[in-house]
Amino acid sequence: PRIIVAVMDGGVQVDHPDLVDNIWVNEGEIPGNGIDDDGNGYIDDINGYNFMYDSGKLTPMKHATHTAGSGVKLMSTQVLGATSSNNTAAAIKYGADNGAVISQNSWGYNTTTTSVSYIDPADKAAIDYFIKYAGCDNDGNQLPDSPMKGGIVIFAAGNDNVSNHGTASPADYDAVVSVAAIAPDYTKASYSNYGSYIDISAPGGNLNGNGMVYSTIHNSSYGDMSGTSMAYP
Repeated sequence: PRIIVAVMDGGVQVDHPDLVDNIWVNEGEIPGNGIDDDGNGYIDDINGYNFMYDSGKLTPMKHATHTAGSGVKLMSTQVLGATSSNNTAAAIKYGADNGAVISQNSWGYNTTTTSVSYIDPADKAAIDYFIKYAGCDNDGNQLPDSPMKGGIVIFAAGNDNVSNHGTASPADYDAVVSVAAIAPDYTKASYSNYGSYIDISAPGGNLNGNGMVYSTIHNSSYGDMSGTSMAYP
């Protein structure tokens, strides 16, 4: 079975020529008819759902499309755009309920003024739900077409060059995999958060200039970006 990754970011450009064959398709939904055909509570969620605007219409964005260039089956659960969505918990649960076994998260709380970590109880419950029930049926048994029983929730560690847990949440939650960024010379990237909560590091690129990460972007194009968001895919 193909691993399905729920991309929690802005909207992925689902018709990008380098991604279109990897985009998850909800076979139980009829495009554009304004009806919740599969009865999952979401109308016209063909390739995911826009939790910012409560719509099946995704808004293609550069950052999300860049983080999506990872070669797996991609479900777009949009929580970022002009602002950020308060429906992050619903978006995480949506991924688990619709076949994703990896939740790829490029968001966090703006809590730089505190050293105390905080995670919204609804988000914590949704993360725990994804880890326990992704790839499972309503009885908690592994689905025959799922590659695994239970899911993995991955978070970018953040780009503030601090080890403050209050800045990192939910990336510092013990149950998630927190990813920091390394530069091309394998040292910590200058911007990457760090600390005891980090589980793994991966190439995130230099802040600018040579050595950034080249991947797909919106408008059917390609471009360089850097950050822990580039490391965690």
